[in-house]
Formats: sequence, C-alpha cells, structure tokens
Amino acid sequence: MLDTAFWGCMLEHRIFLGSKGSVLFDRLQRSHRRGCGHMAYEGKMDYNYQLKIINGMAVEPNTDVRIDCPFCFHGNTFTLKNIDGKIMWNCFYASCNAKGIISKEMSPEELKNFLNGTIKELSAKNKVQLENKIKWNVPNYFTSVHSDNRALNYVKKNNCFNAMQKGLAKIMYDPKQDRVVFLIKEQNKVVGAIGRAITSATYPKWFIYGKKSNPFICGNHREAVLVEDCASACAVSNVITGIALLGTSLSEEYIPYLKKYNRILVALDRDATIKAFDIANRCAILLNDVRVIILEDDLKYYDEDKIQEILK
Repeated sequence: MLDTAFWGCMLEHRIFLGSKGSVLFDRLQRSHRRGCGHMAYEGKMDYNYQLKIINGMAVEPNTDVRIDCPFCFHGNTFTLKNIDGKIMWNCFYASCNAKGIISKEMSPEELKNFLNGTIKELSAKNKVQLENKIKWNVPNYFTSVHSDNRALNYVKKNNCFNAMQKGLAKIMYDPKQDRVVFLIKEQNKVVGAIGRAITSATYPKWFIYGKKSNPFICGNHREAVLVEDCASACAVSNVITGIALLGTSLSEEYIPYLKKYNRILVALDRDATIKAFDIANRCAILLNDVRVIILEDDLKYYDEDKIQEILK
C-alpha cells in the first residue's frame, strides 16, 4: 500500500480534469517521487483505495482522456471518463490492475460507505449485490424503435414485433450506444434492460443496463422455455413464456424466477447440447417436468406455427 504521504500529495495537488482534458500530473509525480519515496503502487490494490484516489481527482462531466496512470505512473496508459454520470477508469499497463466504475446513481450513503472503507472487500458477489441496490431509470435519451429504421428492422426481422405490439415486451432504441433495448420488469416496474448492438461495429454485442440479477422474461404462460437471447424470448411469447439466458449458461440468480412454472424447456443450438443438459439437470431440482430441445436454428427465425411444432 502506498504511504499516507502520497495521499497527502494527492489531496494537496488535486487533479482537475476539464472538458479539454488538461491534467496536472507532472506536479503530482514530482511531488510523489520527492516526498513519498515510491515510484509506483506495488501488489494488488484494494478497490476502496482506488475509489479514494479517483474521488480526489474531481473529474468533470464529459471528461474522456488518456493520461499517465496515478497508480503505476506509466505514461499514457490510463483512461478516465465521466460519461452520462458514470466515472470509469482503466490502466492498460500489464502489471497494473487499476480499473473500476462509479455511478452517479449510487446513493450518497453507498458512496460514502465505499470511500470510508466500510466495504472491506469487493468480491464479485458483493459487486453484484451493490449494483442490484442501485436504482436504474430508463435514460431520457432512449427513443422508440420507430425512430430508427435499423432498430425497427431488427425487431421485425427477429420476430419481436408481435410481442411488442401486444405489450408483452417493451423495446426501445438507445441512440448513444446504437442498440435495440429490451426492458426488464419486475412487478411491473422497470429494473434494468438488455441492449443488443445493431451493427458489428458496436461492442460488446450485448450490454446489460441496471440490475444484473433479473432475467428478461416475455410471456404470461405457465410453461417456459430457456433460450439464448431476448429476441428468441419475444418470438416464442405467444406460444410459451420465453426467458433469455444471454448465452448458453444459467445464472444462479435466475433460478428463483423459474420456480413458478409448471414445465421448463431448454432450447439451445446443437453446438450447446452438453450445456443444455447441464442446465436441465439444474432445473430438475426445482420441478419434475424439464425437457431439452436441440435446435437446428434459432427460434427467432421461425414463425409461430413452426415454433409450436418444435416445442410441442
């Protein structure tokens, strides 16, 4: 851990990042090397320590810069952004593990707890628990899929339009990330969303907004089918309730949502046959009627009659 002198230097010479990205890192480094005696942070950094450093940097809105790393001090390896209220940082130097994100939607008390070190260790499980406490609201820049022809074409081409028209799915367009967005609801309240990139130029293909513990569910049937993506869940919703896995693995957090169904089908592509049976075995602990269906093609490419034939 860096000594307290470094933190004193950081507080004395706060780093101000303006909209043009001007950064007073030279003064910080000279002060640190002269007064603190360390060249760089060594070992694995505690996440709370990173938050203290970032919190002292007074990062202004719309900042997007690449600068010297305040942890390892290697030149031009550190990216720092404040986009839409989220402060994100990452060092690309191989031996530096500086990386993280702070959301403005975090309550003042949660942020205070972070910075005061109340959360001693931020394991993967703790991260998810914290993210799930943060209330997510639909951004005001989300628009109707009708506002973008490519978004509307995706919805129609992948057989989601019928579910959207019937109110079984709320689908929007994110113009900033260029994604078709499937809203996730719990007790009729939006708690998150899943965005699907419209083009291959947008990465990653799938992006999760808000809570990560809630699956995308489409349909009101007592029987459900586990499918790979949101579009397939929408495509089957007039026949059976569709639940999107976002891949070929069943998240532990999704399992409680499966208990209310009388029957569960697992419908994955042929190349995911082994994973399909693994998922079915886990579901069999919850209920007796579980069946695996191996697909030749994704369900979102079939019409309703063909879907009924496949899932019967």
